[in-house]
Amino acid sequence: MEINIKFMLQAFHNASFRVKFCLGISTILLPLVIFAGGTFYALENLAASYHETTEEVIEEIPPVSQLKTLVFLAQMPPNDYLINHNPEEKKTFSYFVQQIDQNMTSLKETSFDHPAEQTLATLVIQSWENGKQLAAELFAIHSPAKNTGANQLMKDFDEQLNRCTWALDQLELFAFKEIREAQEHTEKNIASIRLSLAGTLIVGLLLAILSGLLLAKSVLAPLKMLSQGAAQISRGEFEPINYPAHNEFGAVIAAFNSMSVSLQKVQTDLKELAMRDGLTGLLNRREFEHLLAQELDRAKRGQNSVSLILLDIDHFKQVNDNHGHQVGDEVLRNLAKLLAKQIRTMDHLARYGGEEFVVIAPTDITTALNIAERIRHAVEISPQQDYQQKSFKVTVSLGISSFPASADKREELIRKADEALYRAKQSGRNQTCLYETPEKNT
Repeated sequence: MEINIKFMLQAFHNASFRVKFCLGISTILLPLVIFAGGTFYALENLAASYHETTEEVIEEIPPVSQLKTLVFLAQMPPNDYLINHNPEEKKTFSYFVQQIDQNMTSLKETSFDHPAEQTLATLVIQSWENGKQLAAELFAIHSPAKNTGANQLMKDFDEQLNRCTWALDQLELFAFKEIREAQEHTEKNIASIRLSLAGTLIVGLLLAILSGLLLAKSVLAPLKMLSQGAAQISRGEFEPINYPAHNEFGAVIAAFNSMSVSLQKVQTDLKELAMRDGLTGLLNRREFEHLLAQELDRAKRGQNSVSLILLDIDHFKQVNDNHGHQVGDEVLRNLAKLLAKQIRTMDHLARYGGEEFVVIAPTDITTALNIAERIRHAVEISPQQDYQQKSFKVTVSLGISSFPASADKREELIRKADEALYRAKQSGRNQTCLYETPEKNT
């Protein structure tokens, strides 16, 4: 061994300058090559890990978010049935059941990593199934107001769906927790890479310094972008990351951007779904009340008028009895399209419930009367068709109240429009009645 070392030292001493220079450069570059190979391997694993996490979140979050909104919307029909005793609420609830069951299938097929997520998913499914059973029992009661157990059924139903919503919230939190954990893991690896770079920069040559700077610029920048993008998503912001490179990080960022677009679309679709009536596509009652409050506030600030037109299809029960509920639903859809053509762009049209519709018209009661009469006449002259393509007619009765002439509060304005509608019904239907103050009635 000693002879070999002496031989190697002697050979190096006798070597030419070129050989010594090459050996010296090789000795300097060898740690850099080893470091570069290790760094590349670590970064590749880091990118793959982050890519895998974002792909899992893409698969988990949309069905969970959509289910949460659908479950929330599904609570409304049973509650409305308990209050209004309207059998149409059962059909609305069945629509949501179909949508939720489809999404439950996606949830069942989702592979969750944590046992807690699997437990939550099971809780979601069990709570929903229990809620469906309770809703079926509630809808089976023909007169819930006279049934002492109806309120308890409603409480149990709400409890099951609230538990389902809570479990979905927890699943969503788990998904974002995975992003945060991946982000923390990434940041730890970034710190390790920075320490390695610092050591290399101290002992390396200009080539090592340049390589380190290029590595920091080409690797750490996209990781920082991913960390910032994950933080933006957690705040509800969906700005895409602009990173044109076509490498592993480019693929990760492209997947991240795809996830951001997907989440934004899901959020927009769910928001639209929460605002719209499932049968007619019109604004629903909740959104109508929100818009009415806005219009009243605007009218009070500008000292303007806002009128409310509440309309109801005459003898709609006979339409369902004579032609079937599917024809009745088609009548509702046709009427929604017809009403949309008769109002102005500044007006708001919504389905109030059952066969009732409502128009918010930012105008005085005289103009509102013209709009209402235009609607009444258009409905009267527009025939409907049954399954055999036979035509039949429907008419509507309308009631109008106005701010500030009739009322100055939202609830009172709705109530007085309803009183005017009732008077139109009592007076023979197919007509429009304005709300009259007690002084005018006397």
